[in-house]
Parts: sequence; structure tokens; C-alpha cells
Amino acid sequence: MKEFWFKTFKCPICKTLFEAPMVFSEAIKIKKRDDDLRPVYQGINAIYYGLITCPNCLFTAFEHDYDGLSKEIAGDLKDKIEKVLERAKVQYGDINLGTDRTAEDAVMLHVIAAAIYTLLNKPNRLAEIYLRLAWLYREQGNKKKELHALGRALVNFNRVYDTAEDYEQIQRCLFYMGEINRKLGKRDEAVKYFSILLSKYRSGGNSIYVRTAQLNRREI
Repeated sequence: MKEFWFKTFKCPICKTLFEAPMVFSEAIKIKKRDDDLRPVYQGINAIYYGLITCPNCLFTAFEHDYDGLSKEIAGDLKDKIEKVLERAKVQYGDINLGTDRTAEDAVMLHVIAAAIYTLLNKPNRLAEIYLRLAWLYREQGNKKKELHALGRALVNFNRVYDTAEDYEQIQRCLFYMGEINRKLGKRDEAVKYFSILLSKYRSGGNSIYVRTAQLNRREI
């Protein structure tokens, strides 16, 4: 079974055309999930390939954002991103962008993406970036950096929750606001957000966030 295919992208910063490896959905096999829903893969770790990176300037973003960001990035914002990328090329110039990436490659790509999405002021993307970064640090056994990344994810999940209107997005925010506080040892905050999630959405269907919150709430 083939594991990868390649998709062409155009960098919104340097305009380079390049091909990035994409994982076939049939090649993604989840063996289990941690209590914060981190997927543990059998074989290819899809998180390693979840960001698209320009091999020329290292601009890094989610696949679905790549084309649309060309319209957003201009003027001072473009200058700031270019400076971030210049520093990244010095610090992370040897990132493997091929099909045999390591956890360390993925960490570096997520750190670059976090800097870019911070400049773009997109808390929904930052919450996801920092959550995945925490999972990567967990895979490496780096507890200190994992908790730091979770703290950054929590800040952004709070920002998203303040303006969220979509039910699934609200449930996701409440779940992670509860779960991350639990992991950070903030029991009262964890109970608060789990309780809001369960009181509002317990009868609202088969949500993975509600089901997992019910289990995790018992561990507090």
C-alpha cells in the first residue's frame, strides 16, 4: 500500500512552487488515544506531516490555510514573517521535509508555525499547533516542554471559546480547557470546564469530547 502522495503548493511569502508529501488516509492507522485524545499511530505518525513547509523560506502553515494566506500577508506583516523565517533558517536549516521525518523535525515545524500564526493572530490555529506540539514533546518524553506547550494551548483555547459559536468548536474548547487544567494540576478549573461541558451537552449525541470528559472527570 502506498503511504504518500505529493501535492503542489505556492508559498505566499517567496512564491516558490513546491511539492509536499501528503499521507494517504488509508495509511493512517490509530492504535489508541491518550486521555486527552492524542492519537497514537501504528506506523506513520500523521502529525509529522500535518503542516506544509516551503523548502525555500520555511514558511509553515496548515494545508487548508496555505493558498488563502496570500491575500492576508502584505506590508509590515509580511516583513515581520520574513524576519521570523530568516531566524528559523539559521536555527532550523536542516529540517527534513521529506517522507522520513522524525519527531524532532515535526517539533521544529510546529515551533515555526506557532511564530507565524502568532503574527497572524489566529488563536484557533495556535490552540491546535500548541496542542500538537505538546503531543510531540510527550512522544519525546520531555515533560517540562509538554506542560509549557499545553499552557500555551490553554491560553488560546480560552481565546477561541470567548467567540466560538459552532457547537463542536465549543465542546472542543471546553474539553481541552478542562483536560489541560487537569494535566496542569488545576483541579478546580478542570472541574469547572468539565462540568459546563457535561451539563450543556451530555444529552447532545455521541460526542467524543463529552464521552472522554465523563471518564476524565472521575479521575479528578
